[in-house]
Amino acid sequence: MSERVNALLAAVALGALASPVALGEPGRTAKGRSQERDWPALQRLVEAERVRQAVPGMALAVVELGRPTFTAEFGLADVASGRPVTAETPFEVGSVTKPFTAALALSLVQAGKLSLDRPLRGLAPEFAGALAPLTLRQLLSHTGGVIDHPAETGEGTLAGYVGSLGPAELLLPPGRAFSYSNPGYSVVGRAIEAATGESYEAAGRQRLLEPLGMKASALSLSPALRQVMATGYAESKDGRLEPVVAGEDPRFRPAGTLVTTAADLARLARALLEGGRLDGKPVLPANLLERMARPVVASPGLPGQAHYGLGLFREERAGTELLWHDGTMNGYSASLWLVPRKGLAVVLLRNRTVDLDDLLDRVMAMLAGLSQRSPEGPGKATPWPAEEAREIVGTYHNRFDFEVVAGEGGPQISWFGERLPLERLARSHCRFTAPRLPQPQELIAVRDADGRLLGLQLYVWTFARVLRSPG
Repeated sequence: MSERVNALLAAVALGALASPVALGEPGRTAKGRSQERDWPALQRLVEAERVRQAVPGMALAVVELGRPTFTAEFGLADVASGRPVTAETPFEVGSVTKPFTAALALSLVQAGKLSLDRPLRGLAPEFAGALAPLTLRQLLSHTGGVIDHPAETGEGTLAGYVGSLGPAELLLPPGRAFSYSNPGYSVVGRAIEAATGESYEAAGRQRLLEPLGMKASALSLSPALRQVMATGYAESKDGRLEPVVAGEDPRFRPAGTLVTTAADLARLARALLEGGRLDGKPVLPANLLERMARPVVASPGLPGQAHYGLGLFREERAGTELLWHDGTMNGYSASLWLVPRKGLAVVLLRNRTVDLDDLLDRVMAMLAGLSQRSPEGPGKATPWPAEEAREIVGTYHNRFDFEVVAGEGGPQISWFGERLPLERLARSHCRFTAPRLPQPQELIAVRDADGRLLGLQLYVWTFARVLRSPG
């Protein structure tokens, strides 16, 4: 099986399958619309990166106000059978589900069925305990202080899972810091169920998928859908790509189990850019994208001075707002990037877990004239003051655990069996380099109102300080 997979991937690399289509209603015109597009050049760019990264298949959609949606498909949906990616091929999109869930929750806020800032207390029996003081705004912006767990495979109901969350899962004071949380979006999904009297899947289908005309999309995996969706691929220990079983976990559907096509996801993007209208009809609240994009909290672990709003990351490129959300599941990855000022959105789905931010930067430069992220300097290491070195020592807990211990010359991080030096960059800011990580990782202190250390932010998570190490 492995030999056949790799042989077919090589064949695809030599003779790629790529097909462009323009579809959908053009909608209103964006200000400053550019000249006609060089779609073949865009396809060559995407295909070259697909081959370079050994991704079996991809699907692309480009939304521009005033133009039909452009779609193109590349490579194979299933390597063993040789089935190509087509415009009708669904992919798992992982956390790109979160903007969908946020749009659903905010639509219910607009309808008066939910409140952004009223505590959840009393909305459902599951919200009687530790979750009672949390608000939708905190949960949608990842500032609820809730622990993170990966959304992959598992069993149980959404209500049962949310009801099991207790004080141990609340790592930080609500509203204190950004810390990405799949369980937090499960709580949002349960709030949607309580407000509508429907399951999350039914509410999402009836209130968003159907009005948006996302006919090839679903919020859970049926046997029929598994037959037609793209097969996911992951790298094995010996470096070969192997097919994986698509993940399904009812507890995390609001966080990461949307299955959709590039063209379907483009319909959501177009409706957001069109002020809630699609095909000439109102389908979403008119100010929905503005509410989702408004920054709530900084995400200092990401480049580009990123912030998070309600279901979308936000950064500025030379004064132009870029909104985005990426998603991964085992064997799949997806990206939804929007530039409201240009009336532009790009959807890129793939059946391998792979980071394509560099490609998307080039696509956005080509289509929107958007500058790429400026490389950030490495920063100069400075000596550790004794008080700071003592303060940071401890055990930190979230998606996994790590320790900071005292060492010669300064603190060290105990990282999956290795002790690595921490370089101090500034107060509350340090970094380490691990052999298996592609670049240095920065740790940024999170403090309470009195300046006491609560945790360390690493990438998109804040790891709560739970126990000081001796010494």
